[in-house]
Amino acid sequence: MPQVNGDNLLHQQIVKRTIEALQVQDEAFAIEYETASDADLIDYVRRCVDASYTPAPCEIVGGAYIAQRFGNWSTALKAAGLPSQYKPPREHHYPRYEQEYQRQEAQLIQERKAKRQAKADLIAQRKNRDKARAAANAAKKNEKK
Repeated sequence: MPQVNGDNLLHQQIVKRTIEALQVQDEAFAIEYETASDADLIDYVRRCVDASYTPAPCEIVGGAYIAQRFGNWSTALKAAGLPSQYKPPREHHYPRYEQEYQRQEAQLIQERKAKRQAKADLIAQRKNRDKARAAANAAKKNEKK
């Protein structure tokens, strides 16, 4: 039977949760800015861009939606008066992803601790219940004698 690597399994869970959280953020952005003008979106892109670096659409919240609205990301960058050349980051190696990964990791660890504590509390509660039952049964036996 193959051995399961707990650290890798934890990493996979965090990656999955991180990707889902980023998708939710992008969907919320698309809903919020659905009626926004192109000028508003261009202003948003300008605010998100670092002076020395042109981001890929995945690096800013709503980047995919903005790219869709303008036809593609390069067109959106040109409309914002920014260099249209950008270097897509390696998979999962950009600040937005890494920040969300850290947030999801902390949240998952906290959830696991809470789950373990709840389980320990339940076990302690059952032990106390069993002790009380045993004491009651012993008292009944002593009463019968």
